[in-house]
Amino acid sequence: MKITTIDYWATSKDSFLHRLAPPLKALGLVCVITAVVLLWNPVALGCIFLALILIAVTAKLPLKLVLTLSAYPLIFTVLLALTTELGSSASISIMLKGTTAACACILLTLTTPYPVIFSMTRHILPRLANDALLLTYRTLFILGDELSNLMRAIRLRGVLGWRHPLEALQTLASALGNLMLFSVSLAEADYDILYMRGYDGHIVLGETPPSDARSTAASGNRKEE
Repeated sequence: MKITTIDYWATSKDSFLHRLAPPLKALGLVCVITAVVLLWNPVALGCIFLALILIAVTAKLPLKLVLTLSAYPLIFTVLLALTTELGSSASISIMLKGTTAACACILLTLTTPYPVIFSMTRHILPRLANDALLLTYRTLFILGDELSNLMRAIRLRGVLGWRHPLEALQTLASALGNLMLFSVSLAEADYDILYMRGYDGHIVLGETPPSDARSTAASGNRKEE
């Protein structure tokens, strides 16, 4: 998933959810997460999840993208449900908890430019932690794209054949090693750029009106720099 896709939906679309004030959306996210933490009834959790999907459909968000991103926590919640002695109801509730919380976060991310999100979190997080999360948000997507490119190159060269598992594992290990070196190089480049631009321990993020969604990305990037 490229970060440009998320930025496109957050800044270039116009719906009632995009026009809603960011603090109200953040408050809604907090309410959903609180309900997810407290509730253990799978029916109630399922209703919340369906309500979020209905909101996504009403806001004309890409349903396939929302469902795909929401399903990522299932990887961990299914493992947790299988490795613990829980009943069927509790297992379903655990899976719904992760999926519902992720869906709420995705709705916020797809309808709110990321500089606006981090300008809100700076009021509750330490300055250094907020800046680190801001940079990590971008870096995760960059590393994801790099890994996708590496795997595509490996497949095109025909060296990822599971008929020879040892060779395949060596190839994957080399790819992960290259990804690690790339991440170190990316971190050094980020540090050098921030240092040259006079980083003093704080990235300035201004408040952006939600009505000016189309210009948010450009202005947010300038403020971040």
